[in-house]
This record gives sequence, C-alpha cells and structure tokens, in this order.
Amino acid sequence: MLACCALVLAGIGVLAGLDWRTLRLGRGEWETLGCSVFFTGQILWLERPRYAANRPAHATTVMFAVLALVSAPLALGRAAGAGQLAAAFVGSPEILLLLLALTGFCTLATFSLMNHWQKYLEATEAGLIYCIEPVWTSLMSLCLPGWLAMWTGIAYANEVPTLKLLVGGGLITLANAGLQFSPRAVTPVR
Repeated sequence: MLACCALVLAGIGVLAGLDWRTLRLGRGEWETLGCSVFFTGQILWLERPRYAANRPAHATTVMFAVLALVSAPLALGRAAGAGQLAAAFVGSPEILLLLLALTGFCTLATFSLMNHWQKYLEATEAGLIYCIEPVWTSLMSLCLPGWLAMWTGIAYANEVPTLKLLVGGGLITLANAGLQFSPRAVTPVR
C-alpha cells in the first residue's frame, strides 16, 4: 500500500508540473491541497462503521443541499445582483445544459457512487482509487473540449498528449492496478 501511495504522489506531482528541486507550489496546487484535506475528512468519515448503514441517496441529498445553502450566499455576494446571477444561468441554453451535465453526471452521480460503495473499501484504498480522477480528466480533455466547442460555438481546443500526461497518468494507473492485485485484509461492513 505504501508503494502505491508513493506512485500516486509521484504521478500527481508529474501531472501538476511540480518543480522537484524547489518543491514550490502555485496557487492552484495550494487550493487543491486545501480541498483534499476536506475530501480526506469525508473519506475517513465514510469509513467509520457507524455510518455503514446510512442510506447513500439520502446522505448525498443532504450533502448537496448543505453545499447549496452555503454556496448560494457566496454566489449572491459576488454577483452585482440576483439578475446578474440569473443571467449567467439562463443566458445560454448550451451553457445551462453543460452546467446541468457537469452537476448531474460529474458530481451528483460520482458522489452517489462513492457514498454507496466506499463502505466496502479502506479509506486509504478509496483515496488512492479516487486519484485516478486526474487521469480520467486528462483523457477526457483530449477530445471533449473540441466536441463541446462545436456544439456551443465557444473556441476551446482539445489538449494534446504530452510526456507529462503519459508518465503521470501511467504512475497513477500503475498504483491503482497494484491496489487491485494486492491481497485484501478488510471485509465489507454491512
């Protein structure tokens, strides 16, 4: 498991373009690390046996309702007014559809799956498996922006495969494969 953790850290470092000599992080990396602290907390709480009997659909609904209640005042405070905020959502049907797809498929569906299946994994194993997300995102960025650009009329080019993408993604994928082929010591909590 430690070797898999090291592979994931190295892979994420390669994908992020971390300067290994100075280990200097930019604003985006610091924000990502801050978010990972909260995500780690969520993973650890889901591992607790007392939450194994929770109904995942209800837990996910509450999670998103609380997020909406916290985010709404922040969004209203940043906008010039409620009209500006509403215009951002209804100004373009394509953008609204993209927002709904991102919210529904990429967020709601994935957190629903996570809340349902994570009780069968150790927190460390779950966290390492979730590290495949940057690899998946990188693969999607090779074709999805061009498709969306044609549909929405927004100039947005596809990413191009780079050595950094192949090495970083390869290390993370290798770590996940290592996890799946290692013997399991934990039995599912029911």
